[in-house]
Amino acid sequence: MQRMEREIAAVEKAYYGLEYEEQRKVIRLRYWTNPWRNIPYNHLNGVDYSERQMHRIVYRVVKTVGKELGEIE
Repeated sequence: MQRMEREIAAVEKAYYGLEYEEQRKVIRLRYWTNPWRNIPYNHLNGVDYSERQMHRIVYRVVKTVGKELGEIE
């Protein structure tokens, strides 16, 4: 149970550390639109970022979460 709370806190910290447009346009569309699978980057509509920029945003989130959990140094 403690692990789950730490994971949730780490994800929230990473999410709120992004700029508002990055939260709304990339992360929310990709991960929280369809609960069964992630939407591929090239199928995201209405996003003003290139695929490379979207990869960088997601990379920053994953790296921040990993550091918070102590899995990445």
